[in-house]
Amino acid sequence: ANHSQTDLFSNVGKLKLPLDTDWLPSYEVHFLISSPLGLPGPPPMSDIIGETYEIVASNNIIELEKPAVLRFRYDSVINLTTERSPGIYHWDFDTSTWQHLGGEVDLAQRQVVITVTKLGLYALMGDLATPEPFYYLPFIGKL
Repeated sequence: ANHSQTDLFSNVGKLKLPLDTDWLPSYEVHFLISSPLGLPGPPPMSDIIGETYEIVASNNIIELEKPAVLRFRYDSVINLTTERSPGIYHWDFDTSTWQHLGGEVDLAQRQVVITVTKLGLYALMGDLATPEPFYYLPFIGKL
């Protein structure tokens, strides 16, 4: 068998998808990872964290033969905690909805990891952040 492995990256390395050529229906495939404009809005009470990426392949390939590990990294300026229930979402063009896929959160590496078999539009989302309470001065009363 003539196979090799390659890693697909977004332009700034926040999305990583390692692929083995055995996972593809044909040997010569070209991929494009882009951050599309005019995105569909997030589900109610959710927020998109960082970038959204579309992964497309030549030869009308929309599904991998075997599962691959998709990694979404996020910036250190994003205060992502497990209370925000971060997860990876996939856009379902048939139903025009975001499908919550979940994922394993690694706070130390600032990434969420999940196994996928489909190509398409992916986003890292979480629950809307609860803003910290703020007080105007002078404040009169008990805290």
